[in-house]
Amino acid sequence: MELTICIADPRDPAVAALWARLDALHRSLYPATSNHLANPPDLASPDFFFLAAYDEAHPGEPLGVASFRRARGYVEIKRVFVEERSRGRGVARALVCRLEERARAEGYALARLETGTRQPRAVAFYRGIGYEERGPFGPYRDDGHSIFMVKRLAGSGG
Repeated sequence: MELTICIADPRDPAVAALWARLDALHRSLYPATSNHLANPPDLASPDFFFLAAYDEAHPGEPLGVASFRRARGYVEIKRVFVEERSRGRGVARALVCRLEERARAEGYALARLETGTRQPRAVAFYRGIGYEERGPFGPYRDDGHSIFMVKRLAGSGG
């Protein structure tokens, strides 16, 4: 598989379909008060940066998507999702690494994220690429369902 990662538009129907599946997964795992889902119009704001990963053999069908939201002093990694059939092939790692590269290029020194207690594979993935558990940040509060993580972005300008 030859992976291509490119900037994505969250309004693209194929990209939006993946995020809709991610939203459905979160709704099945957590109570509404613990789901921190952005509305589609908000996702198109300049505060967000989006990527999609494609297999070069199937360029119109994203294998995975990821984004970050710019905040004061950090980026928040958000909405990382890889198709079930493409998991375990390095897609998520490639997407998050590319997000981190972009964040460093924009001068951010810190990446934060919120994931859930019922997603042990996601937690293990983030730990494996250098994220460490920390307390809540930004608008989040400890609700018993969230895990908050942070990573210093080496080589950043800020």
